[in-house]
Amino acid sequence: MTIGYLFGSIPMGYLVSKRKGVDIFKTGNGNPGTANIYSNLGRFYGYTVFTLDLIKGVLPVILMQYINTPTTILILVSISTMIGHWFPIFLKFKGGIGLATAIGTITGLTFIPCLISSLPTMFALYIFKKTHYAGLTFFVSILTFSIILKVNPYIICTTIFLGILVGINHRFRIKNKKDTDRTKTPQAV
Repeated sequence: MTIGYLFGSIPMGYLVSKRKGVDIFKTGNGNPGTANIYSNLGRFYGYTVFTLDLIKGVLPVILMQYINTPTTILILVSISTMIGHWFPIFLKFKGGIGLATAIGTITGLTFIPCLISSLPTMFALYIFKKTHYAGLTFFVSILTFSIILKVNPYIICTTIFLGILVGINHRFRIKNKKDTDRTKTPQAV
């Protein structure tokens, strides 16, 4: 579980924005996540942070699967990765919302349903242009396809649990920020 927490604690959005010379905590809505990076630093940086956060979520789960870890431990590693993202030790426990990291951990637990769910998720992102609608679409799709494909019920419950926590975290953090405009045109890169 420690490995999950440490992976989750790697502050990808902060590191990418710092490399660009921007304090992401003082930019946009102050969240060090993909949407704020995308809105304020541009597409390239937004996609980079999304990809790095997704990898950060999937890698600990895949590493644990590689050594034949039981499902219960995989679930705990997934949850500890999310806790690391939300409360990273490297940023004084001030993390992001965790949508990309959650998608990563869930991808590690249920690869085929995630692969199938990527299509409606991309479609929702294209239509609505808002990450939270795409995230909601992902969680509904992943649950639907996980049930259809008869994924382990504990993993399905973990997916529900992580989806609810990401939703609550999104609502809480955005509600408490002065600047909540997450849809403005990204600056030129």
